[in-house]
Amino acid sequence: MLAIYPGAGAGYGVATPELMAFCAETARQSGVLLDHTYSGKALYYFAQAARAQPERFRGKHILFWHTGGALALFAKTDELLSHLPPGQVRRLKLP
Repeated sequence: MLAIYPGAGAGYGVATPELMAFCAETARQSGVLLDHTYSGKALYYFAQAARAQPERFRGKHILFWHTGGALALFAKTDELLSHLPPGQVRRLKLP
């Protein structure tokens, strides 16, 4: 069965503070980087749906296809870093 859940949010490339906090927390807990435009927004809205209706997902196999999007993270670096504990993450500075 294929189910499609709405998750456009505030619009293309627009991230709410809640979405950015979700992406930061996911990275902190799992090491998986999520961008605010595609994968992060998709997983954020899926997680909301799963929390709202856990019985629909309990005992089911869920495939979440992470499509990348790491380049989109550069546009929100400072905002993303503001959600992470100070001193645990630092920006790579190239010569």
